[in-house]
Formats: sequence, structure tokens, C-alpha cells
Amino acid sequence: MLTKKHHGKRGLFLLLTFLFLVLTSQVFTQAPPDASTMPEGIKGERIKAFISAVNADDPDQVREFFDKNCTEKFKNLVPMDQHITVFRVLYHGTGGIEFQGIDSQAPEPEKVTPVIFKGRIKRTWRVSFFWSNEGLIDVLMMQEEKPSDTDPGPALTEEQFLQKIKELMTKLIENDMFSGTLLVARGEKVLFTLAGGGFSTVNDLHHFALVITAGKLVSQESLDKMWKIHGGTNYGYGFVIENGNNGKVVGHGGGFPGINSELKIYLDKDYIVAVMANYDRAASDVALQIDSFISQVR
Repeated sequence: MLTKKHHGKRGLFLLLTFLFLVLTSQVFTQAPPDASTMPEGIKGERIKAFISAVNADDPDQVREFFDKNCTEKFKNLVPMDQHITVFRVLYHGTGGIEFQGIDSQAPEPEKVTPVIFKGRIKRTWRVSFFWSNEGLIDVLMMQEEKPSDTDPGPALTEEQFLQKIKELMTKLIENDMFSGTLLVARGEKVLFTLAGGGFSTVNDLHHFALVITAGKLVSQESLDKMWKIHGGTNYGYGFVIENGNNGKVVGHGGGFPGINSELKIYLDKDYIVAVMANYDRAASDVALQIDSFISQVR
């Protein structure tokens, strides 16, 4: 038998699980949707209501969505402000979502409907709706695989690469999806900088990347240990290590609701990317997209 205290812990656990799936770069392999048409009846209406609530970027519409489409248990699992935060994070991580199709391979399709949503500006999301006779009882979200793990696409010159970054940032700022500062460098040479409505210290991050790669902060022996994967994960000592189309990349990112930063040092290509933003996940999203551009530079 669960006490009220245990119910509270379970609610917090479910919320943290939900937020983790939304806020981190959770990897999944997207299967082709089996149906490109919106379901008929109440399921279709609730999926449309979900789309409207996300794209409105309006707390009142999120409240209305929960009032009309979700069970009281799901609605009251956490404070409404926390539900609203999840919806706004999804909006600012995509620029708004559009229905793409249904993946009907769920083991119990009458209870679970996995929907593929395409972001208007970036990212594709798989959102699983869990149903009961009374309404939605849960919603779980995952985003697509990292761009640099896939086909890098057509080759770019460095000039084209920088133009794509400029176009990306212009679009994000115009759509109120980025506020902060970006720096892209190749070694000591700064290739691109941009301030999008915030104060930050990307130049300090660039300087840090230069001196640590030059062995001026710690010895090469220490760097070798720091930039080696330990424990079967992609973590070294204080750094995340990636090996993909861009060779070996070290760095780290992090944030909190309202702030986010990312530093990536491309050891095999000599690029350095530093992003600091005043939105949830905005810096990580920008760094991820630039990572895909770098994989195209020849």
C-alpha cells in the first residue's frame, strides 16, 4: 500500500523521467510511419489539441489541454507550472510541431499511440500518447538521432559552412528561439560570432579550449586520461567524448530552466564551438546543428 508520501515520490519520479526525455538528446531510430493520416474520432481530436497547445506557446492553452483531454490523475501528478514548462520547452526546441504520421507498431495500439511530429525549424519527435477511457494518462517524448551520427550530406566549403550558420541563427532569432551568444573558431582564428540578446563569455570558453589543448593548464598525460572514455559510457574525467563523422570531439554542456551552454572541441578538425543561451536547450540545439554542418566541410 502506497502512502501519500510515496505517491509524491512517484509523481516526482515520473515528472523527472518525462523532463529527462524531453530535455536531453535521447537517441531513437525513427521507423517510417505506418499511416500518414490523422486518426479519426477522439484520438485524432486529442492529438490535434496537443499540437495546438504546443504551438500556441501559451500557458492558458496548456491548461485548457489538460482540462479537456487528460485524466485528473495525470493533470494533478505535478503542479500545472511544470506541465507548462514541458510544453514550452518542446515549442522552443522545434519552432512548433506538425503531424507527420502514426507508428502503429505499438504492442497495445488501443492503449498507446506513437505519433511522429516534425519540427517546423528543427528536429523530429516521437510522442507516445497513453490512453484510458477517461482521457490521456501519460505523454512521453523522444527526439531523433544526432545529425553527426547520420549521413553528413553534401560537401561544404568553409564559406558555405559559415553561411549556413548565419542562416540558421537568423531563423532562430527571428522565431524567438535563441537568445545568447555563439562563437565558432578554427584554432585561434575566430570564424563567426553572434550576440542574440544576451550577455555571456564565449570568448572565455574559446580561450579555455585553446590553452587546455595546448597543454598549458594540465599535462598531456592528464589530458590523455581526461579525454579517454571510462566505465563504458561516453564520459571521461570532466569531459564528454564523442567519436563519429567529425572524429574525436571533447567538451561538455549543461543548463537549468532558462539557461543552457555548450562547449565542443573538435580535436581532429581544429574547430571550437562555444554557445551560451538564455533559453532551455537552445545552446545544445545550436551546437548540435553546427556539428552536422562541420561534418559536411571538406
